[in-house]
Amino acid sequence: MRGAGFLVVLAAGVMCFHTLAFAAGKLPAADAYNERLKTIVNKALRSALMKHPDRLNGIAMKIHYAVDRDGHVHNVKVTSRTHDSSAEKIVANTLAAITFPPIPIEAQLEVGAGYLELAAQVTLAADALSAEKAEIPTYYNYRMPVHKIMQSDLESSFHAPYPLEVDYEFYLDPHGDLTTMRVHARAGGQWAEQIVARSIRRIKCPPIPPKVFKELEQKPPLKIYGTMTWQPR
Repeated sequence: MRGAGFLVVLAAGVMCFHTLAFAAGKLPAADAYNERLKTIVNKALRSALMKHPDRLNGIAMKIHYAVDRDGHVHNVKVTSRTHDSSAEKIVANTLAAITFPPIPIEAQLEVGAGYLELAAQVTLAADALSAEKAEIPTYYNYRMPVHKIMQSDLESSFHAPYPLEVDYEFYLDPHGDLTTMRVHARAGGQWAEQIVARSIRRIKCPPIPPKVFKELEQKPPLKIYGTMTWQPR
């Protein structure tokens, strides 16, 4: 399959399931199909893992798998930084049992193959159950578009022949203007930090709905945080 790598933003603090994106703007039909898969994977993994709260122990997993033209899953591989064979088995079995919609012919033509090789990153937060219950809808609905704005801004510059991973947090005033920020590279060093920092300064965030501060019971500024990851193919 063609494509230089995967770029994904992970919002911290809750259980996150993110199918990693194709190279932006290059494969519109494949991108659209990937979004459908992401929704299906998110739902299936969330349902499976919520049945095993003892497995929500803060580990991070990477999933690699293939989907054939009929939507069947093959060659599932799951790895985690902190080895947990039970949790890995739950994730692998859940993914292997999914039958996705058939791959549209337009997507097959874009990638030049009758199958797709995909990857996903799964973060199992130790407090996922309570965090999910505590999630503030208005804050979530504001925070997620900001992450997407960052991802779109970084897609042309945040890439390398080696993995990149940068934690970030920044604060916005009610107008959506930046007040302070902090970035820390887990992989990629100072160069990766500078790329993410420039993006944070450059992006234009929308004004923050007053309801966000009311629901959070806090005063401005608003904290936005997450992790930006690049995985070369």
